[in-house]
Amino acid sequence: MLLLRLALLSTCTLLVVSGSVAQDASLVKVPNYTSASPTGRFLIEQYHTTTGDIWDWEFWISRKGGGSAVKLQTGKRDPAMYGALFSFHPSEKWLIRVQKTGSGDSVAVLYRITKEGAVVKDGPGEAFDELAWTEFDRVYSLSGDGTQRYHTGCHFLGWEADGETLRLQLTAAHCYGDYWADWTVHYHLGTRRFFFASDDREHNKRNGLVWKKKRDNLSVRNRARPEHDELRVLRAGDVISVQIPAAGRDKHMLTVMQDGFVEVPYIGEVRAAGRTCRQLALFIQCEIEKQYFG
Repeated sequence: MLLLRLALLSTCTLLVVSGSVAQDASLVKVPNYTSASPTGRFLIEQYHTTTGDIWDWEFWISRKGGGSAVKLQTGKRDPAMYGALFSFHPSEKWLIRVQKTGSGDSVAVLYRITKEGAVVKDGPGEAFDELAWTEFDRVYSLSGDGTQRYHTGCHFLGWEADGETLRLQLTAAHCYGDYWADWTVHYHLGTRRFFFASDDREHNKRNGLVWKKKRDNLSVRNRARPEHDELRVLRAGDVISVQIPAAGRDKHMLTVMQDGFVEVPYIGEVRAAGRTCRQLALFIQCEIEKQYFG
């Protein structure tokens, strides 16, 4: 039994987005969230449900002069529990959606509009912002630290005048407050690659990754952690013990399932396989803080 102590270039794939006209009586259109493309050729309308404590949102795009409205699909990464911010490229060939996914968290989805007017997601699935975070990790060599980022946000800063690039800002904090990040980067729509302009370099030199004064978190409790907490990678069949101090003294015995996930109390399924006990503990702690403490 393993002991888990809770102290926590880009390839392109296309997915056609389809749907039907929004007729559901439980949906209410939010006029303030309506947005149009530069020439008015495309119109995006946003709706939310009228039932439940948490609203579900839907986004519909229609073309001027005919055709049914089409629903923009969302996935598990970008649940539509909030209204979204949309921006059309001046050419109306590209569309970006910045979606809030939680307190302090947001993702970005890039769409391409074809000659036929079809809207397709551009990038590996819908993870456009994850491409940017991969570039961030490459620059700062923090890929192994990714599970400890807290309140990760992706912000769209605008389309550049050359018509070929856009600019993004990534923000995050370390789960234990050791650092915060405020990082900007450009993305070329033709080559589908990230690059740094002079203003990015100047900004990132000051704010890209700022380390705070280290806290003494190497306490006796942490030093006493068994070696396998740090080194051994979990796999299917492992049994771990999880204790969440804020919820009491009960210990929960969890088995890593064949798909690599464990069912963690209060937050649901979490991927355990491929992580060490320490990495999993840090991830669970971050998730609990995000969901219950904002």
